[in-house]
Amino acid sequence: FPYFHPLNPKNCIIYGPSGEVLDRDCGSQYRYVCKQQLI
Repeated sequence: FPYFHPLNPKNCIIYGPSGEVLDRDCGSQYRYVCKQQLI
């Protein structure tokens, strides 16, 4: 059973190649997969 740490909702949710779920800053590196929420 994989352990999921609490994800930061301000970050991007990235699904890794081996099934892991990561949260990363929505910067230029992940801009193509990110949509920032409008507040």
